[in-house]
Amino acid sequence: MDERDIIFGGEDVLKAAITHAGSFHPKVIFVLSSCAAETIGDDVSGVCAACPGSRICVIPTAGFLGGSFDDGFSKALVTLAEKARPEGDGTGSLTGVNLVGEKNLEYEVEQHYVEVSRLLGLLDIPVRIRFVRNIRTVDLGNIGSASLNILREPGLKRVGDAFSGMFGTPYIDSFPVGLTGTCLFLSELGEHLGIDYTNAIRVEREAQARMLKSFDDLAGCPVHIPEAFAKLPEWSFLEELVESLDLRPREGGPALPYVPPFPVGTTGIRRMMHRWRRVLHA
Repeated sequence: MDERDIIFGGEDVLKAAITHAGSFHPKVIFVLSSCAAETIGDDVSGVCAACPGSRICVIPTAGFLGGSFDDGFSKALVTLAEKARPEGDGTGSLTGVNLVGEKNLEYEVEQHYVEVSRLLGLLDIPVRIRFVRNIRTVDLGNIGSASLNILREPGLKRVGDAFSGMFGTPYIDSFPVGLTGTCLFLSELGEHLGIDYTNAIRVEREAQARMLKSFDDLAGCPVHIPEAFAKLPEWSFLEELVESLDLRPREGGPALPYVPPFPVGTTGIRRMMHRWRRVLHA
């Protein structure tokens, strides 16, 4: 949209854009509205409904008209899922889990996926769909056929609730974070899916012990922990890690190199520990 469209309306521009996109014969066309289009009152849904020949999914994204980025992100996921066929009810035989809400531009997004997959593998649980990272159009129709959804973070609970209502699928509200939290993640998986998780937790605790042992050289290092860290949602995970490594919080020590969010799983903690080592031994 240019200035003229914002003054006189952009519906004709949208129709032309959809017609052009349709000439490539896509299986689906996604139309995201904008602050400008919705502020001037363009009937985005009406234009899309009147366009023949293509499957069109309209996702309202008028940010400053109300709501935050997270509100829009959740709304987009739910809107997209509404186009899916409810092929499962979250019960019956194990068909794997969906990962819901991975952010495509998040730092270490693929490393997080690898770590979650590793933990799922301890219980022989496959990943069915990454909603919506690296999936095919046909996968959208199967969002309801998993036994469990795993949300990227607690801020997506409204998405988990919506999917539970649409498909009957239970959910875990976050990827695993923290030493204890990672083991709790395994127990949650087992309880939801009726799998014995005792051995998986034993294996993971042994892996965590080996990982902490490899950073024995950090024991006793003085470290400055800013007071603001105590207000972070992940403070308990940081505190647990500082105690496990036997770091010594004190004024004048090197600042603890930490930038939220807390890393995913044991492997994510190991990567962070390498960064801590470089700072504490500088």
